[in-house]
Amino acid sequence: MRQIPMKNYVIAIIISIITVGLVFYLMNIYNSRDSKIDFIDEVSEKDLDYYVAERSEILIYMTSAKKAKNIEKEFKKYLNKKVSKDNYAYIDLNEVSKDFKDNFNDKYSKSNKIEITDPSLLLIENGKVEDSLINIKEFKQIKDFIERSNIK
Repeated sequence: MRQIPMKNYVIAIIISIITVGLVFYLMNIYNSRDSKIDFIDEVSEKDLDYYVAERSEILIYMTSAKKAKNIEKEFKKYLNKKVSKDNYAYIDLNEVSKDFKDNFNDKYSKSNKIEITDPSLLLIENGKVEDSLINIKEFKQIKDFIERSNIK
């Protein structure tokens, strides 16, 4: 019977360790990829006009999903306590055109240009932006903004 050299066992173990490490690395990338915010309605750029026209007041959360990860869990918990989420919407800034911000300002700003950052929260009443929260760093800012705006 032929004896297998120890070197082959070492190579097999090293390959196994690298394979397991690669699997965990790819799993981590997959789990941390940009995911949609699924706890409020997502509105596309083209449907925004209809969505705003149907509601007298609406709170629109604009972000790219990867920047929202740090506050998304708390935001979801907070909104799940609310009776209705009909007046809340989400726009994924990764899926809008490069002219979106200018077009948004033309349609919804009262007089001064609205700065849209990633992430932003905008209160629209009767088709115009009444208040905005930009450069959101923590959930407390969102909670204070929602309570200040008295949106139900």
